[in-house]
Amino acid sequence: MENKKKGKLKWLSIAIITILAMGIVGCTSESDDTPKKVGEVNKVDESKDVAKDDSKDDSDDSDDDTSEDKETESEEKNEFFAGDVVETKTLRILFLSVEDYISDNEFEQPAEGKKFIKASFEFENIGKDDEYVSDMDFDCYADGYSADQSYVLDNDLSATISKGMKTKGDVVFEVPVDAQEVVIQYETDAWTSSKINFYVVKQ
Repeated sequence: MENKKKGKLKWLSIAIITILAMGIVGCTSESDDTPKKVGEVNKVDESKDVAKDDSKDDSDDSDDDTSEDKETESEEKNEFFAGDVVETKTLRILFLSVEDYISDNEFEQPAEGKKFIKASFEFENIGKDDEYVSDMDFDCYADGYSADQSYVLDNDLSATISKGMKTKGDVVFEVPVDAQEVVIQYETDAWTSSKINFYVVKQ
């Protein structure tokens, strides 16, 4: 009789552990917020091009496949570039442009051997609840070293945006002139420290 009780407890424990494990897996799946490239800024709508050449040879198809493979690989590595449109569960982010920035304020100038870079972004709330976007959620690294953010511009993109609404603005960082790799990171979730890598220069 005692062995029967032990057997029942054993199977009950296994059942509980299995249910808990399934719940954890389900939660992990639901909370997956991997950024994905969904398009490009100002992408031309090729469907309107009535002068398409339908006589593409196999080599052209091969090039298209290679391009798609590279894009998928880039997403898996969390690598995005100027012109990319990236989505998470709650945000659509347009990496509009990036360029060197020259300040006309004599008191706000980069240190010797450094320069300012200005990156422009647009955020759209595609989630159900309000989303807070802040320029404080950006970090920048030049050749692996942290780069300072500069506040030479007034048009920062910090805002609370309602469902379906947008905000647009710039972030400026001070980086070495000869930096070989510069990446701007945006933190999408403070709890999980999830970040999106927007590359300015990639080795």
